[in-house]
Amino acid sequence: MVGKWVPVYAEDVTPIPAGLVATRPSYSDTLTRMRSTQQNDSLNSTISAKKAYQIDRIIQTEMRSPLTITIKGNKRLVEKYFPGKKVTGTWKLKKKGKQIVIKGKEGMKRKVTMDFLSLTDSTAMVITHLPVADLKIKYRKEVK
Repeated sequence: MVGKWVPVYAEDVTPIPAGLVATRPSYSDTLTRMRSTQQNDSLNSTISAKKAYQIDRIIQTEMRSPLTITIKGNKRLVEKYFPGKKVTGTWKLKKKGKQIVIKGKEGMKRKVTMDFLSLTDSTAMVITHLPVADLKIKYRKEVK
């Protein structure tokens, strides 16, 4: 697990709530009640398109962002290299080594949780839980 990991593949695996597609929008505010069902459906598809675009941008950014995991003494450090920015933090293993939790020091507002689906000496398949989506990412270990 320690080393530099380069993303090879990423996809959105965010679970869709069971009744989301079949339900109509809730009529909780006055503006929504004043619009027709067709206008509400159009608005919902616009919101869905914006979210899909946002998730696509996150995937593109993840594909250009290697992850370096190190242990120096008793400190467990992580560095994530986003285009134009490096984010550093600490990590710890949870759930008997099946999950890594990354807590950022600078530039990272929330902690990131990664569940290991598989881990070998040269590859790792993880589900990364982000505030907007869950991404399934395959990494390969970079050999020096």
